[in-house]
Amino acid sequence: MGIYFEPPPRRATKQWQIMQLLAENGYRFYTEGGKTYIKAFVLQTKRPRIADVCKRVSKLPPKCHNLTVYSV
Repeated sequence: MGIYFEPPPRRATKQWQIMQLLAENGYRFYTEGGKTYIKAFVLQTKRPRIADVCKRVSKLPPKCHNLTVYSV
């Protein structure tokens, strides 16, 4: 997931599902800008709902400034 990836606690299955969704869509935490972008525009809250994250991932462009996106 990248050098700036902070794994959720082991028991936080919902957060791990969100991280899996991000990984499947090519989002990685390789830069501080990428981490900030994901938190600000994809997750948006401290405890996002999976359905909301899925909607945002499908609407956002695949490449943005300061974000490294790789095809899965």
